[in-house]
Amino acid sequence: MRKIMISTMMIVFMQHINAQDLIVTSQNDSINTKITKIKEGNVHFRYMKNGNLKKTMLPLSEIEVYEKNFYKTSGIPSKAKLESNYKGKRLHVGTNAGFAFRTAKISGIQDETLKKHVKKLKSGVNFGLDAHYFLKERLGLGLKFNSFYSTAKENNLVASFPNGDVGRGLENKVSINFIGPSLMTRLLSKNKKHTLLLSTAAGYISYKDEQTIGNRLSKTTGDTIGVSVDLGYDIGLTDYMALEFMTSWTTGSLDEVEVEENGAVTTIDLVDATGDKEGLSRINISAGLRFYL
Repeated sequence: MRKIMISTMMIVFMQHINAQDLIVTSQNDSINTKITKIKEGNVHFRYMKNGNLKKTMLPLSEIEVYEKNFYKTSGIPSKAKLESNYKGKRLHVGTNAGFAFRTAKISGIQDETLKKHVKKLKSGVNFGLDAHYFLKERLGLGLKFNSFYSTAKENNLVASFPNGDVGRGLENKVSINFIGPSLMTRLLSKNKKHTLLLSTAAGYISYKDEQTIGNRLSKTTGDTIGVSVDLGYDIGLTDYMALEFMTSWTTGSLDEVEVEENGAVTTIDLVDATGDKEGLSRINISAGLRFYL
């Protein structure tokens, strides 16, 4: 008797699990479906169409009647995978350029002319490029690149070297590049033409400073891991292109650098030499175009 009761309960339980729901619309259409939730006056459900599992919702005002577990067996195969509702263009490519400034403080420099020179190097131009593939309407994965460049020149500055050499004139050309994988989220306007977007990337930062003092040339290089965050707004121009305004922040710091002069390379530990790291953090303000492919 106990076995019969257990078997009966299992049969009822399996029928309940595999049962399918019924929705009858105000247009008198019957839908064999699986209702997932009823919220804020809408019925959310899944159903099969042309061999694909889809999800959608209908307002209660458009439903004549609905009944859970109406059918004894499910019309949705157990291995059916939900088809994405996102039908928009999946590949988004953005390019932008603008103004950038480094946020690290200037310290340890007493000479006013040299301090002004270093301050000039804090500001420069930036260029950015990114490509993201959208898995869903609000989620994209991709790759991001941005570059900073600044230059400054002082014709009258005189520098003395330990070996007795004297150099007149100073010029620096600084470039900082970032590249790394990126996660992008976005919020579309009601008409789907404009977009607020936020992206976060972690990746590789390279640093290079080409310096000329008199007729002496040297190159300082370093690399590290950093993070870059973008906040942008796209104004749709066509179905394939948008005007983009963006603010971004890239951060990272160097523990050591390599200085190359006349073929000789010297590694300098910045913490030991100066008591501080070389800050690479910067803020970019830019504009550009985004293409939907």
